[in-house]
Amino acid sequence: MTNTICLDENYSTTRLVTKEKPEIVNKPEDKFETVLFLPECEGRKGEGGLRAQGYFKNSYEDKPLISIITVVFNGEKALKSTIEAVFSMPNKNLEYIIIDGGSNDNSLNIIKNCENKIDYWLSEKDNGIYDAMNKGARVANGSYLLFANADDILQPSSGEEILEAMKLSFDVISMPVRFIETGYVWKSTKFIKKYRMPFPHPGLIVKKSIFSKLNGFDTRYKYSADYDFILKLLNKKPNIYFGNSVLSNFQLGGASSNNAALIENIKIRYRNNLNIVNQVLGLLHDFKRFIFNE
Repeated sequence: MTNTICLDENYSTTRLVTKEKPEIVNKPEDKFETVLFLPECEGRKGEGGLRAQGYFKNSYEDKPLISIITVVFNGEKALKSTIEAVFSMPNKNLEYIIIDGGSNDNSLNIIKNCENKIDYWLSEKDNGIYDAMNKGARVANGSYLLFANADDILQPSSGEEILEAMKLSFDVISMPVRFIETGYVWKSTKFIKKYRMPFPHPGLIVKKSIFSKLNGFDTRYKYSADYDFILKLLNKKPNIYFGNSVLSNFQLGGASSNNAALIENIKIRYRNNLNIVNQVLGLLHDFKRFIFNE
């Protein structure tokens, strides 16, 4: 194991760091290149974190590294709670990345105030939420990726179950999420329904290698690229762990909860070769959700 340092035992992100810069290996089958720092672009508002101070993370067989990625744009109301929840996770080997879309509220100040506990943060204009999520994945050095956006509150009680699933090298880990407004717990099962979102996305953890091979999120889709990605993922017949511990308290709404996503969902089901039954069931599901708000 690389020589590691504990900067502060009180935070998940400062417990297992190293001054040794990790070697980034990009394989030919990876669709996009992994980097430690994203290239400079026009209009960047800032960049920083532990990496900028010369501290890095590595994945180990007994302590696989999980990269948690938060994307935010003008999300000051929920961002602080999201960040604090990540810091409170019990995982010993955790990397935290925040991609800000050039916020003009207080989001950037919140990030800067925590940058000694964030592995990498960046603030610049992007081409939408899925472009920002792809940016976060590009700079992630973890064996696994988890997207916890600015209104998702992670639950520390899920940490040990996630670690055991990662040690067993599952391709995908699907954990339950709880809707904040209703208290309803959404838990996926082995009976996967492809006509709608098969997994609770805020509870989905996927191997970085698989994410890269699938070229991440297709940014042609503004609202439903996560649905498209999961269908592509299922076509690879991954080894899935279905968890029991609630991973995230999830805020209803968001980019995919509007009528414009209906057309995208139809295209996604067609382009992923779902049969006619799934296409019809999907259309009925979307009709209820978007037209009747059910």
